Amino acid sequence: LTKPKDEFELKYEIKEGRKHLEIYQQVKVILQQTFPRVSVERYASKDTYYDNVATLEHWEKGDSIRTRQLLAQDGQCSFKKNAISYKTYKQQGKYNFTIRKNEERIGETSNIEEYTHFLQEKGVKTNTLNPIVEVLDYTQTVTIQVGQTLVDVQFKISEYKNLNNDKEGTIHAIEIKPRENQIQDRMALIEVQKLIEERLPELAQLTTNKSMYGIVIERSKENTKDNEIVI
Repeated sequence: LTKPKDEFELKYEIKEGRKHLEIYQQVKVILQQTFPRVSVERYASKDTYYDNVATLEHWEKGDSIRTRQLLAQDGQCSFKKNAISYKTYKQQGKYNFTIRKNEERIGETSNIEEYTHFLQEKGVKTNTLNPIVEVLDYTQTVTIQVGQTLVDVQFKISEYKNLNNDKEGTIHAIEIKPRENQIQDRMALIEVQKLIEERLPELAQLTTNKSMYGIVIERSKENTKDNEIVI
């Protein structure tokens, strides 16, 4: 069992019509010119998000319940093969980063029934949970050193399907998080944000406090589809 922790996250959602690969490369160059690069890791996972299908109560609160199955990895880090995470929204930071409480358990499978007791301990009504969204997530994590703080910058391509209405699409996002999520690490997060938004002002308009689950629900409520898939 991983101890609960507050997770500080800065997220940019690269919306339709923008050249996400070009933006990804620009951000990588900006960071490489300024901060020492510690490592580059890649992984692919299948993520399933659960909620009450009638009320979407966890989405309404800004929370998410996600099981993850690791499909592939490339790098020196040992990623968790199967796990569940329960993230609860706490607040929006002054500089547009989001604070969530992250509670996680590592398991033998990605079957949510294995984690029933864990969720019930958190007050979740497990008998109302159904799979709502499936995501194939392709992530490249570039870890940089900002002062004494390690910061993970994740470049994500996430193919989603809303299981309720069969809407599908692809989300391109950049997620930036301090590795240890200590209070003092927020200054490193702010330093990275100021740098890349100074060099790429358009990114300041693309910040979001939504989780991946929240973004999928918002997108699949719309009438249009984003069917572009680029890996």
